[in-house]
Amino acid sequence: MGAKITLTGATLASPANALTTAAGRFELKVNSGTYSFTVEKTGFSKFEKSIEVSGDIDLAIELSVLRQETVVDVEDKLSSLANSDPNYLLLRNAAIAGTYVVENLVLKRDTATFTFHSGTISFTAPVLGKTVMAVFSGEGSFHLDPVIVLETAHLTLATGKETVDEEFESLILSFTDGTAQEIRKSVKTPAEPGKAPDLLHDFRRHM
Repeated sequence: MGAKITLTGATLASPANALTTAAGRFELKVNSGTYSFTVEKTGFSKFEKSIEVSGDIDLAIELSVLRQETVVDVEDKLSSLANSDPNYLLLRNAAIAGTYVVENLVLKRDTATFTFHSGTISFTAPVLGKTVMAVFSGEGSFHLDPVIVLETAHLTLATGKETVDEEFESLILSFTDGTAQEIRKSVKTPAEPGKAPDLLHDFRRHM
């Protein structure tokens, strides 16, 4: 419907034009002869064919959908969202701001227990008045004892054991609660940062 029909050639002094109906039909009265037949409709490719007219004729016409292309122009500028937020950058790049000797410190979180047998623990510089990250280096262990029977069964199926017990030599702690204050109550002796800056750098690189 609404396709533009154009005939040129033969005895025509100027192009003959018509529009198709909803049924795809049109009517043009021309003399017999050879004509260039063109069909055009928005959104479709142009159809062209040479036809011989000697009376009423039926033409089978198939129009191909025109390929649509969209160009998106992206400006070369930094986003004003999270990654450029000054507090995010402080959290992302905060350096070690204090290291302490730690011995037999136990942290319980839900059904998990972290035991820092010996080593050092380093805190990053606070952001908005809160310390949210610490780096441990030394000898430690992790114990997990599920409370729910279903969880114990799943753990046994996955690992062959009812509990999890792992030894570790380094650990990155991230927290938003009072963990930093809890640890500071048990560590008093200052120490050198040691491996902490490298461990923190590797953690951030992988994250």
